[in-house]
Amino acid sequence: MSRAWGEASKEPVQGSDDAERTARPEAASRRDRSRDHGRQDCDRRDNGKTERAIGKSPVWEGRREGARGKDDGGREVERREEGRRETVGVMPIPYSPLAAANSFIAQFGAERGIEHMKLQKLVYCAHGWWLTANRTSFLNERPQVWKHGPVFNSLYHVLKPFGGMPISTPQSSGPFSEPEFIDRDDAAVTGLIRWVWSRYGHLTSFALSDMTHRPGTAWSRVAAERNYSVPNGLEIPDEYVRDEFITQHALDPMFTQGGRDDDGRGSSAA
Repeated sequence: MSRAWGEASKEPVQGSDDAERTARPEAASRRDRSRDHGRQDCDRRDNGKTERAIGKSPVWEGRREGARGKDDGGREVERREEGRRETVGVMPIPYSPLAAANSFIAQFGAERGIEHMKLQKLVYCAHGWWLTANRTSFLNERPQVWKHGPVFNSLYHVLKPFGGMPISTPQSSGPFSEPEFIDRDDAAVTGLIRWVWSRYGHLTSFALSDMTHRPGTAWSRVAAERNYSVPNGLEIPDEYVRDEFITQHALDPMFTQGGRDDDGRGSSAA
């Protein structure tokens, strides 16, 4: 089954079997939109072992050292190594999108929470900026092409029950599993999470959604190549995402003005 967008409107064809999965509820006003956007975004990918590129990132750096540390929930954890018993709660690189989302929640969402859509876009931005300095992602999934931008499918299914409500506590992927986090000893990725929040954290969910599927983005390139009729699970290639962040995100004034939370403040949560 494919998702189909009209060439002019780039909106899904009415009556598509995929409408419920891909459509965001329409509303008459921005205020209504902020209340009523229950169905949002996500994706899935097994990227295999992540390989760091030679050289350092221009905006964050750090090495992964030490055998022990703390996860973003403040608990002591033992890093996973070959031949060593795995400890629940912290993951090795490549991480799941949920581990990245939980790290945003634990560090910046405890007071007011962060909405599902915003978490999707923050994780996507972390994925994109990582690819500007590395050959492969720090995540074990690629984002997919959904109606309102890139979506991590596995993260969508974990956070879907929250609808548009802010999420203020880290989440687990199942009833018998612990929340996943980025290893705090992983200085490169934890530094990236903080940097992405400092650049995008003041933006609303909808501003981030608009930003990640506007013309010229990786999402729009993939959709255009398919004449805006895409199959389920269509992934966005890493090279498209890398190009987007190199060419569009570096000097965009949107990151320092506009698109702020409804109260006009740059807050610590969506």
